[in-house]
Amino acid sequence: MTTEIMAKAGPTVSDHDDLWAQMDRLVREFHRDWFGGLWPAAVRDGSELALLPALVDVEDHGNAFQVKTDLPGVPKEQVDVRVFGDVLQIRGVASASREEERPAYVRRERTYQGFQRAIELPEPVLGEKVEARFENGTLTVTVPKAHPIQERKVPVA
Repeated sequence: MTTEIMAKAGPTVSDHDDLWAQMDRLVREFHRDWFGGLWPAAVRDGSELALLPALVDVEDHGNAFQVKTDLPGVPKEQVDVRVFGDVLQIRGVASASREEERPAYVRRERTYQGFQRAIELPEPVLGEKVEARFENGTLTVTVPKAHPIQERKVPVA
């Protein structure tokens, strides 16, 4: 009596690579969808300013979105607010330096810190009517909706 062993087709190298590519794509999409641009798009190698996430509060006021973020130490002149379609981008750079001279040495300490956040808003907005106000380190951006939903009574037939 002869027994034949049938070879099962196992995963190939290309299947394995494809699986890793799919996993990488899923992780990127998860971060994009759930964290909404919380982290900078690229990790910097130290030759440029590393941008930290600017944490935001987004409120829906019916006819407009209001976005607030704290940008500690960032001067008003270094705050940049832009609107691209339904995406609001906030950037800011803070720098500080302190020098101390003594007879034997000179010590210099400098810090540079950048903040960035891109927020995809859930509805179309009127980019040309966006207003930004910066007071006491808090940036408040009001973004009017293009088609605000208004309450109306629906007749029942």
